[in-house]
Amino acid sequence: LVQSDQEKVEQRGRPKKYSSQEEAERIAAEQRSRAQQKYRIQRQEFRASAHDLQLLLIRRLQKTIITNLLEITLIYPSASSALSALGHKVRARIPAISSILPLDF
Repeated sequence: LVQSDQEKVEQRGRPKKYSSQEEAERIAAEQRSRAQQKYRIQRQEFRASAHDLQLLLIRRLQKTIITNLLEITLIYPSASSALSALGHKVRARIPAISSILPLDF
């Protein structure tokens, strides 16, 4: 009588999803592996897009800085010597700009 009560308790509730503990552990490991791969790909894509955005921003900033400095020299020709000194400071602070700014700037 006790055995049949125990069987009734085991039969209640939701049926087991996996036939054995080993199968459950194997499937859980596969799920973890797939999730890690998915997150690894997401991280790589995020880093690549962030890097692309950084390069785009650097190019736009360089263009803006150069355009603004050139406009100032056209509007105020007497300021060109002051801007020349500023250009050297900008080159020293932002190495990527030095490849674009002319040497005599």
